[in-house]
Parts: sequence; C-alpha cells; structure tokens
Amino acid sequence: MSLNSHIIEGRIGTMDARVTPNGNHVVNLTVATNDRWTDASGNKVERTDWHRVSVFGKLADVVPRIAQVGSHVFIQGPVRVRNTERDGVTYRNHDIILGGPRSVFQLLGNGKPRAGDASEPETPNAAPIEPDDIPF
Repeated sequence: MSLNSHIIEGRIGTMDARVTPNGNHVVNLTVATNDRWTDASGNKVERTDWHRVSVFGKLADVVPRIAQVGSHVFIQGPVRVRNTERDGVTYRNHDIILGGPRSVFQLLGNGKPRAGDASEPETPNAAPIEPDDIPF
C-alpha cells in the first residue's frame, strides 16, 4: 500500500475558474503558505511558498461560489507531477489535485480575507512577473 496525500493551510492567491468545452468545471488556484523563524543572528525571517491546486468535478463547481482570493483554506489531496518543456528545458510541476474521494477543501474562518490583508502578498523590491517568465 502507498499513500500520496498532501496537506496545506494558507490563503488563496489566485483563482481561475472555467468550464471546458465538454461542460466540465475546472478551478486552478495558487495557495500561499508562510513559514516564520528567527535565524542564528536573532533576525526574524519569513518565507512564502506558493502551491498550485487543480480542482475538478462537483467541487470545482462549488469552490468559486464559496471562496475568493485571500480566503483562508485547508486543502488535502494527492500531488500529481507533470513534465513540461520550454526552450528545450524540462520542468517538473507538482499540483495538488482535488475532486477525488480523498480530497478536502475547507474554508477556515468566514472564508473572507482579514481586514487589512492584501489580495496578493507584498514582495519587497520584486519586479513584476510577466507570464512569459514563468517556466510552466
């Protein structure tokens, strides 16, 4: 027996809901998780990791109606690895897949961003990301 189940708790950064030509609902999300610690010099350090989540089936019909960018969510589901190639370089992409029997999507709190939260986390001194700069 094997197990492929990933759990994240964070805030939705982007959400793209669409319907495929054959009528299936699909939602692609990014979810930010934060890690905070104090380094050896006593400086507070924070790192944000972004996770891609793909939602299918009936859950994909519900998610856009109950969640929004900034919503605090708990997600559990298997990770699928897919390879993509760009400019002769192969990239491995890891996506959490929701829609199967072991999938969990749960809003934490009231599902709305906290007062004062930006819809997108601030990244100091960062240049804007252009779609062509993303390797997948």
